[in-house]
Amino acid sequence: MNLIIYYGGIIFDYLSKINVGLIEYIAVSKEYRKKGIATKILNYMVYILNKESKKKKLKRIKFICGEVEKDFGKKQEKHYFWDKYGFKKLEFKYIQPALDENKKNVEIMTFGIMTKIPNAEFEKKTISSSLLKEILYEYYGKDEKAKAVLDYMSKEIDNKGSLINLIN
Repeated sequence: MNLIIYYGGIIFDYLSKINVGLIEYIAVSKEYRKKGIATKILNYMVYILNKESKKKKLKRIKFICGEVEKDFGKKQEKHYFWDKYGFKKLEFKYIQPALDENKKNVEIMTFGIMTKIPNAEFEKKTISSSLLKEILYEYYGKDEKAKAVLDYMSKEIDNKGSLINLIN
């Protein structure tokens, strides 16, 4: 008999057209939290993303972005990880398109950038509106059902101007 123990995991994407990593979900079993496991998972993800980036003859990924629940900033255990890596929200109304036709769009999420990840540091206080739209369209653009939500967010982003602020 083989025994397999799961400590945690991550779901992420490499947005190859724009050389950006995107975390969809990261989790660690409750009894193993605050033991460095999420950091090991994250570091391995960065290693994989940078390996993909090098295939494109680039030094490393530009940065890593992700979706986090809107109540980010409250002193909740699950947000400790995001704080640790300098997660900054992007100042626009983010809506996660429904993942299938039987579900609704998700409006309890915020979208941002992790600013303190080794080999993927993001030192700016803004991101260009055009790059943000590229991220969203590469991430969700293959899904026809997401088109209306993407178009809505694109208009929201355009209304903010050419640069979108990163905020705490």
